[in-house]
Amino acid sequence: MIIDRSKSIAELENKYWNEPVYSSYLVRTCHSLREKPLEDFTPEDLRIMIGQQFYLPYLIPIALEFLDTDILSSGDMYDGDLLCILLGIDRVYWRAYPQQRIILLKMIEEQWNSLMDEDLIEEITIPVNLIKDD
Repeated sequence: MIIDRSKSIAELENKYWNEPVYSSYLVRTCHSLREKPLEDFTPEDLRIMIGQQFYLPYLIPIALEFLDTDILSSGDMYDGDLLCILLGIDRVYWRAYPQQRIILLKMIEEQWNSLMDEDLIEEITIPVNLIKDD
């Protein structure tokens, strides 16, 4: 699927939302990110939206590009938080997009030593094994 990254999710889906009625930080942020061009998304933007399992077909390819540059790409939480969010995605998604799954697993395999140095091994080992088993 080719995605025009100069467009926002709202533009790509041709669905525009009204202002949120619930004013939590997360709700306001997700509403705002729907209007942001995909090419301007940061690791933190991706961490938030992917963490909510929103718009994965648009966002996972971008997240994989960040991880390909730096497996420990991070949002505002900790080094590697973007990777950890990806590993928490429902297995149904990875079954539907097996090529992306292969790319992610290959990146993890190639960068395993870097991940060990960051003490992320415990956090990622079980999710990685679940994804591999599919």
